[in-house]
Amino acid sequence: MSSLEENLQRAQSDELFDRVRAAERLGEYDPQQHEAVRETLLKLFQDQAAEVRQLAFYSLAQWQKDDLEMYQKAAQDEAYLVRTAAAEMLGTISNNSAASEILITLLKDPYYSVRATAAEALGQQEAFLALPALQDALLDSDQWVRYSAAESLNQIESDNEIWPHVMALHSTGGQESHEQAEALRQLSESNDRRVIPTLLFLFKQDMSLQQDILDTLTTFHDYLVIPALIDIALFTEKPHLRETALIAAQTLSIPETLRALEHWLDPDYLEYAQRAVELLARLPMPKQVRPLLKQALNLPDQWIRTVALNALEKQGAAADLEVLTVLTKDPSPDLATTALINLSRHYPDQLPRHAKAFVQSHTPWKEEAVALALRYAPQEWVVQYAPLLIKSPHANTRESLCKSLRYHGSSAQPLLLRALNDDEHWVRQEAIDSLGAIVHPEATKALIHHLLHDEDFMVRAVAAQALEKHLKPNRSESEATRALRKALNDSSASVRLQAVRSLIARKRPDLKDIEQWFKIPDKAIQLALMAYLQRSEDPTLLPCESPVYAQLETHAQSNDLQLAAAAQQVLIRCEHKAPTNPVGQ
Repeated sequence: MSSLEENLQRAQSDELFDRVRAAERLGEYDPQQHEAVRETLLKLFQDQAAEVRQLAFYSLAQWQKDDLEMYQKAAQDEAYLVRTAAAEMLGTISNNSAASEILITLLKDPYYSVRATAAEALGQQEAFLALPALQDALLDSDQWVRYSAAESLNQIESDNEIWPHVMALHSTGGQESHEQAEALRQLSESNDRRVIPTLLFLFKQDMSLQQDILDTLTTFHDYLVIPALIDIALFTEKPHLRETALIAAQTLSIPETLRALEHWLDPDYLEYAQRAVELLARLPMPKQVRPLLKQALNLPDQWIRTVALNALEKQGAAADLEVLTVLTKDPSPDLATTALINLSRHYPDQLPRHAKAFVQSHTPWKEEAVALALRYAPQEWVVQYAPLLIKSPHANTRESLCKSLRYHGSSAQPLLLRALNDDEHWVRQEAIDSLGAIVHPEATKALIHHLLHDEDFMVRAVAAQALEKHLKPNRSESEATRALRKALNDSSASVRLQAVRSLIARKRPDLKDIEQWFKIPDKAIQLALMAYLQRSEDPTLLPCESPVYAQLETHAQSNDLQLAAAAQQVLIRCEHKAPTNPVGQ
């Protein structure tokens, strides 16, 4: 029995090994000259075993390169082995666009070995029509596929120097890190926009390369890189990379940056829209950003609307009245409060209708919202609502009202004076802080009283700070001055420090004051005094024979580095030679 007959017989066997061997050996015979071989191989090409179908296809394909119907059938086989074989053999067919189209389809195959083989085959064909598909394959999830795509691009465009560098980015050799760094440097110099997608893909895949890839992207000076930079700003977990990418995008083009961010304001992808509106809120170009922030107010996400409206409010920009009317009814306290504040600021005639409903609800956060909105309200609405809110049982409402009243000048003084009797110390603090801006004898008297007698040290400290604006300029004495001098003996270091700061800022203390205050054994006060001496232009404040100068020399040799450094700076500033001892020794 001849070898041919023996293999034809094996092809009929029930044993898998026999059929596999027959499918392989029959490829030695040209099926176009041996009809029995052709029929047997076609039958084996339909065998239940994938290994048999694969080898039968190889045997047929090496003789029948023009039978694209057979290649198409193999490319659609359920077994990846057969589809891989189809991709491999298609690579041997050149100058055939139909064969290239089949391979391009296989680049989307679910199995990585099929995609990689198809990518290699397109390079063998030198198929120019496959360039876009191969560039897309540079973003494949599998490293082998990406490398094969880059290799084929290099074969097809052999005169282009970028593809070997792209191949190096996907290398897995022992010198991987060095090769990748060098490849990025070369790509940076090439300024070829075709590598932008693969750089962005690698940025997401390889954390060790992120900084280098971002540096490379920023060298392109091409608007097309902006979406890639915005993707980085949106999705990387490293804050410094997000910031660098956002700044780089703005530098290239603000309009294109905004356009790239607008792409992500999609109601179908709210998670991404949240990140995009966060970036929009941080951009330093309010007028250009406002239309997108207003657009974000219509997205079906409470958090997005809150961030967008807060950003508009910080910019002093108005949202649309219709939108604000809806948002004031939102169940979210933050969103509804900001909406009411924005409405009060830009549509004051609409405030009464909304404020009335808020106050009548007796809901703590709604009362507080009205209190905050009164900052921008006309005087007539302040007169109507402030007396009600100052009596609210909710301390946060009373505190917020005191914050708003500071913007209404002397007309708010009676209510602020009333708030000084509040049981909660933080309400008294806000009232005192607001009274600081009202230079009136009655306000001054109230501030002095709380500086000297309030039971809470933070209230006394805020009073010491607020009295600065109530002092007469230069070195003239007043009740406020005497009260602050007395507060220098307060039991709280915070009160003493604020008192001396107010006296320094307003009174321009003389040498006698400086000498007296330097005796206070309080480091914070002495640092404040040294800071004043360093910036003072008065040469009489620090004569060499003064006790203050002696104290500075002592401090300059202190083991306390902060005191020592401050003292040496004052001595140098006053054109005195500082001690030669090193700081702290």
